[in-house]
Amino acid sequence: VVHRQDAQAPDVAIYLDGYQFHASATINNLAGLNLVQGVAAGTTTPAQYPLAAHNVFPTYLGGGTGDFPRPTGTDAALETGRGFYWYLYDRDIPATTAFGGGTSFSRELTGFVLSATGTGPAANVVRAFADNNDPADDNFQMLANPFAQPLAVAGITAAGGALQAGIVQAYQPTAGGGGTFVTLGVAGDGVPDVLAVWQGAFAELAPATAGQPVTVTYAFAQTQPGAAPPFYGRPGEAVLPTVPPTVSLSLAGTLASGQPVEDRAAVVRFLPEAEAGWDAHDASKLTPPNAAYALVAPAIRRDGQPYRLAVDSRPAAEAATVPVAFTATEAGTFTLSWALAGQDSTAALPQGWAAVLSDVATGTRVEMNSAASYAFTAAAGAWSERFVLT
Repeated sequence: VVHRQDAQAPDVAIYLDGYQFHASATINNLAGLNLVQGVAAGTTTPAQYPLAAHNVFPTYLGGGTGDFPRPTGTDAALETGRGFYWYLYDRDIPATTAFGGGTSFSRELTGFVLSATGTGPAANVVRAFADNNDPADDNFQMLANPFAQPLAVAGITAAGGALQAGIVQAYQPTAGGGGTFVTLGVAGDGVPDVLAVWQGAFAELAPATAGQPVTVTYAFAQTQPGAAPPFYGRPGEAVLPTVPPTVSLSLAGTLASGQPVEDRAAVVRFLPEAEAGWDAHDASKLTPPNAAYALVAPAIRRDGQPYRLAVDSRPAAEAATVPVAFTATEAGTFTLSWALAGQDSTAALPQGWAAVLSDVATGTRVEMNSAASYAFTAAAGAWSERFVLT
């Protein structure tokens, strides 16, 4: 996942699958390609700047962006079918003895290419994911395309639980150091529902029995050798998702510190099989791995508590009143824009439909069929139901 930030922040986070090196790949294999830091020595592999902050995050434990533990050593395995984060820097800096020393070094990213040995699997890949369920009801796991060719999202299935809404969410950094999650697997939205080679994504795996693992199968038959889907993300590659009939919200803004922010994972759609509350067609909201952000999300009640979604699926042909929550790490100025997708995939809701956005804080009411965006200011704060979408 590629993005450029300030001089002290990572420029690239590659969210990918370990098999692309070889079946027994480790953190040490990454060190042969680019900078690895903050990782102690393995049994037979050297340390990589163990006194520095770690930049490889091979495991997600659930509960939020802070639950990425440090790798145990440079011999830690990169598992087939399990995604990981790897933050890189767009600077050519040779190896140094600082921070405990290491053999890897930072390579300038212009022309940088990920390389792999081996041919990758030519049969189904099966991976069991332990239940992440915690008090925050976080069932997200880090999945990835384990094959050497693109993989259709439809080729990812779950046993012992459900893949919520049948979608995965890929992280897309944006210019200026921000980022957004992009939903893949929503039919008819114009976004290729295909994971590129090396592509990782979050999936929400709800276990059938609490505390039990969910087994994910990646179907080799669903690979698409001739496909050329976007790799999320290099700034500019992400596509705004819209689904008929759907309202897709997009947030852009500038925080008081000057940091640009963006969020494009807020979708309300209408499906005949959907229920008004939480069901298998909904997908939970993710917080991007940025220190600064602003987010919007359709809000529901789940188990009696407020709950925020990236995809809120409602019963078809029913009027809906949807609270839309907002949060920001800093005060700022923001613009909320939208795409209103109809059954004919044009920029309008189906005949007879209308959408209205109400700002609870100011009392402003916007007819969304005749306007394209709404500008507002907001202070820093936790999630609150700032808007209502009718």
